[in-house]
Amino acid sequence: MFFLFFVAGPLAFRRLLTRRATRRQQRALLILMGGSCLVALGLRYGLPTPLLAEPRVLGLVLVLLWLTWIAAIALAAQSLRHIDPSRGMMRWSRAIGTIATTAPWFGFATAANMSA
Repeated sequence: MFFLFFVAGPLAFRRLLTRRATRRQQRALLILMGGSCLVALGLRYGLPTPLLAEPRVLGLVLVLLWLTWIAAIALAAQSLRHIDPSRGMMRWSRAIGTIATTAPWFGFATAANMSA
């Protein structure tokens, strides 16, 4: 799980960023974000409780919510880049966004420590 949050998350975020922020790319990020969120919530609240207890289904819901988080960060970074296309904004939005993708890990680590 550590690998997922600290390697795959930042790589996915950097893959979602583009050099030039366009409205088309922002719409694509918004659709990715909304779609993954709706599918995750649909699975969470649309499935019967015994099926939701299945680890694979719960894992899929968590991955979809995590993808929603990364897409939201990428959308925010692209919006900032659209407003200010300078090199400084490109660097800072990439750096802060990459760090922000790891935030869910701290929640999972805290929850794991509290339940132990």
